[in-house]
Amino acid sequence: MRLGNGIGSIDVAGLLWSTPLFSLALAVIIAPVVIAFTRSRVRRTATVEAPPAAVLAQYAPEGRMIAAWGAVMILVLAASTAIIDYAVVGQAIRWWRFTPGLAAATLGLAIVFGLIVTRGTRPPEIPALSPVRRHWASFSSRTAMTATVVVAVLLVATTVFGGLTSEMDSDGNWRWLALPIVNEPGIDPIRMNYYGWTFGVPVLVALTAALGLAWVALDRSAARPFLRPDTVDAERQLRRQTASGIHTLVVAAMLFALAGAWRMIAEVGAVRELVIGGDAGGPYEVTWRHADLAAGLAVAAPVLEVVAFVLLINVALNRILPSVTVAAQYAARTNPQRSVVSS
Repeated sequence: MRLGNGIGSIDVAGLLWSTPLFSLALAVIIAPVVIAFTRSRVRRTATVEAPPAAVLAQYAPEGRMIAAWGAVMILVLAASTAIIDYAVVGQAIRWWRFTPGLAAATLGLAIVFGLIVTRGTRPPEIPALSPVRRHWASFSSRTAMTATVVVAVLLVATTVFGGLTSEMDSDGNWRWLALPIVNEPGIDPIRMNYYGWTFGVPVLVALTAALGLAWVALDRSAARPFLRPDTVDAERQLRRQTASGIHTLVVAAMLFALAGAWRMIAEVGAVRELVIGGDAGGPYEVTWRHADLAAGLAVAAPVLEVVAFVLLINVALNRILPSVTVAAQYAARTNPQRSVVSS
């Protein structure tokens, strides 16, 4: 199908799919389904005993901040995309183009860590002895830890691959990829803007900072004392929610940076032919040995962006107040007949 101006529907779809803002629009559509599934799953695993108000108040500030920061990160990613894609930005400051999400996550985790240390840690009223030493992974689910490790490894591997295959420009920036001209070996290769060390090194620095803050926040959240022996179960569930939120912010930031890197690599791999006007001749056939890989990255990158935005929307809307969420879970379990009637 072609539109009146000769542009095909496939072309329109490709144009929309090429911007992270369209991925955000898709995430807004998908997120309600994910949120409904998450809430139903959490409600089925809730404990019967309602925690005291003092316990809920202790964990509420960090839960509010994690939720609020999920919304902040959506705005940061959307704004940075608009600036990079549509605004005129000097090349001298474009080294940061893949780091806004990671930088925002790092700042948010620093604030969450501060809340855990100040308002989320209280002296125990009655000491509760634990037979096992608690550490950063004590309240993190296996799924969250696996996702964090896998995405981090993919981002590091992509950055190293991009850096090793890049070339330096005349200003000393590692941001070129040389594409040889197959049918004219005597002509210098075509050099295109690429995900080289100029973009990759800031990503590695930002990634290290984000993962470091996440580790510190998770470790401090796990190590703080329980209020009383009778609140241990409730506090464990609240700490699992905090750990889940921390993992979500980090994974979403890494996914968005990874998607941006894959998009940039895919743009270079999509080049197949170059036509030069005038007497320069042509067309010239351009090829890259990793072109098939780039084609796959072009398809996968928008999917990563959608997942990142869905995670952030979920953490922003589904975990606004851990006190309210947990209280609702316990109320539903304590009054099953009432919940059936209301549904």
